[in-house]
Amino acid sequence: MMKWRSNRKPYQGEINFDSYKDKFMFLLIKGEEDECWRMDIGLNIDPLEKYNHFSWRDPKTSKTKTYVARKVAYEVFVGEIPPKMMLMPTCRKLGCVNPKHIKVVTRSELWKEYNGDENEKSERS
Repeated sequence: MMKWRSNRKPYQGEINFDSYKDKFMFLLIKGEEDECWRMDIGLNIDPLEKYNHFSWRDPKTSKTKTYVARKVAYEVFVGEIPPKMMLMPTCRKLGCVNPKHIKVVTRSELWKEYNGDENEKSERS
C-alpha cells in the first residue's frame, strides 16, 4: 500500500533513518525565512496549532524515543539548548519549527509571556 507525504514522492513501508535529526529533516516542510515552518506528521489537524512530536527508532539499539520537533529544529539549525532554558515560539504557533521564530527563555519568562505579569493580573481583577 502506498503512503503519501504532502508534496513528496510516495514511499513504501518503513524508512530507516541513521539519526533522529535525519528523520526531522525528512519531515520538515520549510517555508520562506519569515514564515512558520511545519512538520509533515500526517495528522488531520493544523500542524502549527499543536506541539509536534515524532518518534525515531535507533537502528543500533532498537529503542524508540519521542522527540519534540521544536527542540530538534533548534539543535539542527542553531546549536545546543542552554541548560535550564526553554524554547518559546515568538510567532505564538505551538507547532512552528522555524529557528528564526524560536526564542530561548527561562521558565519564568515563558510563564510571563503566556500568562501575563502578576501585576497585570491583579489590575485586571
